[in-house]
Amino acid sequence: MSGQKQRAAWPKPMRKPDRKHITSLVWVAVLGILGGGMGEISHVPGGIILGAMLTIAAGNLLGFPANWLPSRSGFILQVLAGIMLGIKITGEELSTLGEILIPVLIITGVLNLMGILSSLLVWKVFDWDLLTAWLSTSPGRMQDMVILAKNLEADSEKVVTTHVMRITLVVIVTPLILLFWGK
Repeated sequence: MSGQKQRAAWPKPMRKPDRKHITSLVWVAVLGILGGGMGEISHVPGGIILGAMLTIAAGNLLGFPANWLPSRSGFILQVLAGIMLGIKITGEELSTLGEILIPVLIITGVLNLMGILSSLLVWKVFDWDLLTAWLSTSPGRMQDMVILAKNLEADSEKVVTTHVMRITLVVIVTPLILLFWGK
């Protein structure tokens, strides 16, 4: 098979973690669960992932070794995200599809067009790589975009920061919109 690229083994072999990696994994779990729990209690949109992210970041800045996950963790997170989305698709959900299909197609089309135009602008003007620009401007749950960014080797820090800012802006602006609409 000379000259041909060999396919990577699947699943990728995991190296055996040493004491340093196990300690880091424990800190990741403890800080992540603590932050995720605080985020859930706060009822902030995206609070679970934001809380986990902020406590892990704070732990790292304070010197806790919370900076390692097993190499297959991205695969596991994608499977879990797929499961979470899949279990929401039920017969009841599909039965309402006829009523909402046209508005859903319009909303989805407009949001994706805005995402494409925004990603091209960010790519050209700010010199981000195109995949990072697309995932940063894509309409979607922050959790899913960050998992995709990690697994597609995009700049996940830019993706998460962009989505955090988007969610924060929605949280801040929504009460003002409701006030303006008299709700």
